Formats: sequence, structure tokens, C-alpha cells
Amino acid sequence: MTDAGAAGGGARPPAARSGGVDGMRAIAAGLVFVYHGASLLGAGGFLARHWDVVGLFGPLGVCIFFVISGYLLFRPFVGAILGDGPFPAPGAFWARRALRIFPAYWTALTVLWLVFDRVKIPDAGSFFTYFGLVQNYRAGYVDGGLDVAWTLVIEMSFYLVLPLFALASVWLARRMRGVGARYAVALGAGVVWFGVGVAVRVWDLWFRKGPADPQGSWFAVSQTTRWLPGYLHWFAGGMVLAAVVEWHRRGHPLPAPLRVLGDRPWISWLIAAGFLAADIAIDLPINVYEGKPWQGFVLTICTPLFATFLVLPMVLGTRPSAARQVLGSRPLAWVGLVSYGVYLWHRPIMIEIIDHSRGGGLRTGLLWAGLRYSVAIGASLAVAAASYYVVERPCITWSHRFGRRRAAVAPAPAPVESVP
Repeated sequence: MTDAGAAGGGARPPAARSGGVDGMRAIAAGLVFVYHGASLLGAGGFLARHWDVVGLFGPLGVCIFFVISGYLLFRPFVGAILGDGPFPAPGAFWARRALRIFPAYWTALTVLWLVFDRVKIPDAGSFFTYFGLVQNYRAGYVDGGLDVAWTLVIEMSFYLVLPLFALASVWLARRMRGVGARYAVALGAGVVWFGVGVAVRVWDLWFRKGPADPQGSWFAVSQTTRWLPGYLHWFAGGMVLAAVVEWHRRGHPLPAPLRVLGDRPWISWLIAAGFLAADIAIDLPINVYEGKPWQGFVLTICTPLFATFLVLPMVLGTRPSAARQVLGSRPLAWVGLVSYGVYLWHRPIMIEIIDHSRGGGLRTGLLWAGLRYSVAIGASLAVAAASYYVVERPCITWSHRFGRRRAAVAPAPAPVESVP
């Protein structure tokens, strides 16, 4: 991360994208990897005995990814909300995001379907559902196809909704007097998303009743918490961080508590550890519906707060930090760079390792689990690198064509009388 100046409100804020953020992606990918490895590769019972912790790794890793998405993708819209930047063209935004997600996903899904027969797509309806990334909105399809892709459905839904929500935020900000009021609108956007996400979870935990919806039915109410509204609070922390960073980038001082958290990562991470401890202490079963509603509510609140405070020092720091240097180191930053491929491929690779080690006399002890983990890590990184350099990076380069013309597309600049 590029830091300049001493700590304080006048220090130059960090760049929009940093190795520290990519390093945090590597941490998120590692959490998801260990989560799936614990159930697929085994570890001599060690991870099973600590499932109260390891069982949280998957959701926590995904939540970190979502916080980072909220931060990176909301930042360009914050300038428009504050009234001194263009509104990113929605069409170009959607095109770039589609080119970032679909090519690598389609490649993985096709190879696993036609080459390795790990994915079942029996009919045209299933083909449309899985290749269109809409399985969360169809009963009985969430865990089909490439089973980790249910999170990509939420991510793509976020991409679709974000420009429209930002446009509404700009409309509201233009009616405010003073840049401070517009900043409140930008902050409020994240707060609103957090509140809506929590409300959906409360409704699901305490009030939703009724039988399961028929297989294949669209927009089944029983799957509401796999829709974007049920995860808005996981993006919200990143959106709030985006508003704070853009405000600071315009020369406004950071509040003292945020400056301390950004400059002393260990404090922010200690707070994150407190939220993690709360998640562990409630002893919620793997199936949230087998626990008590209050347990699910604690998890609903603490998980996105954990991820937000974990990411915070990577984007708000105003002076050099050993933690940012480590997370921004080339190895971790590179793993973060190819983390999308790791996410897509690691679980099928684990399953292949299991199938090829059966009957080979491999015991289930810690040593052999470590061997399988090592093979899975190496293979996942190799395939992810191929995915990035052969598929993803060319598409990313091509997608930049959509960002060359940065003309503001409604709304127009704020009226003069609203400027302080």
C-alpha cells in the first residue's frame, strides 16, 4: 500500500487499489479453502474437533470478499454522490463486471461438465440456470452446477443493483445543501444496506414459515436468504469504507478513532477478533435453522463487522505499517490476484484428489491429510494461474475499452444553490 505523510488528518490517503487489499483476498481464499478442505480432505480428526471455529471459515471468507467488493465498486460512485465526479456509465460498468465474472466461470463450468463429468446439466432449463448464474432464484438449484457459484449469483446481483442504487443516492444528494450533507448520503447508503440485510435475516429467523417450494420454482420464498437482500449487510461495511476514503481523499480529516484503527492494524484486528469470538461463543449449529433465532442474529451482526474491521487497516492507513507490508508482499498479493480461479477450482480439485487416493492405502491421519492439502494447494494455484493469465486477464484488458469514455451519464452537476 502506498502511504505518505505522518499520521493525521492531512496525510495523503491510500490509493484506490493496493497490494494489501489483494493480500486480504488471499486470506479470504485461504479461509474458504480450509473450510472445504476440513470436510473433504480430512485432518486426522483435528479440524473436526475444532469445527466450531473452522465451520465459520467459509462464511467469513466469503464475507471478506463481499466487503472488498463493496469498497472497490462503490468508490467510483461516491464521487458522483459528493457532487465532484462523473457518474460511471452503468452499461460500461455492467459490461466490465460481466467480463470479469462470466468467462472464467463458464470455462470452469464447461470443463467440469464436459471433460470431468463433475457437473450435471441434464436439460436446457438447467443449462440456462447454471450458465446464467441464476440458480439462487430457483428452488432446488442453489447447490447444483458449480456448487460454490451460489456466491457468484449474489455478487452478480450486487453488480446489477449497485448503479441503480447509486443513482438514487445521487438524486437524493443533489437535494442536499452542502458537501457534508452529501457525504452523509454516501455513508447512509452503506448503513441502509446493512439495515436491510439484517432485517431480511431477522424476518427469516423469526417470522418466515411455510413448506419448501416445489423443485424448479422461480423466486421461491424459502430461498430468500440466498438472494442479494439477504446479504446486503455483507457489502455494507465496504461501502462505508469507500465513502470514508473518498471523503479523506478530498482533504477532509479522518475522525481520530478511524485514524487510530487505520494506522494501528492490530487494534482493528483485535476488534475483529472480538466479533469472531462472539460468533464462536454462541455455538450455532452448522445448519442455522437448528439453532435458536438469537444465535443466528448474533452471527448476522458479527460476521460482517468482523470482515469490515479486518479490511479497514488496508484502506484507511495513513502511515507505513508492517501488517500492510506483509499483506502487500508479492506472494500474498499474487495469490489474491488469482484468487478468483482458486475459488472456482479448489473444491473440484479436492474431490479429484479424494477419488484418486481411495484404495491406495492412504490413512486418514494428519500426515496424509497434510499431503493431500499440499497437492490441493499446488494444483489449485496452478489451475488458478492458468485461469487468470489465459482467460481472465485478456478479458479484463478487453473490458477496459468500456471505460475509456468517462462522460457523466445523468445526473448532471449539482445546482449552484446547493453548493456551500
